[in-house]
Amino acid sequence: MGQSSTATRSVCPSDSRSIWPGNPSVTGDWHTNPRTGEPMDFITFARTDGRFSKQFDREGNPSEAMLAAQQDRLRNWRMLQGLAGVERKGNGD
Repeated sequence: MGQSSTATRSVCPSDSRSIWPGNPSVTGDWHTNPRTGEPMDFITFARTDGRFSKQFDREGNPSEAMLAAQQDRLRNWRMLQGLAGVERKGNGD
């Protein structure tokens, strides 16, 4: 009987940082900039990336699609945290 080529990895809630190396905010909803105290949410990121420029009006307000995309990403992040057994310390929606 052959071995599977797909490596499996057990998720240990007590060591959640090991499953997302490099993520400074494993237990939060969004990373908070330590200098400004502002959350780095999806819309904040999108404002810095030219691929999303059409999703903002002249005043810099996000489109309805961008707001929905942010909520979708937050739901997905919370699902990943739950699957990993991470105790959330949310910083807002």
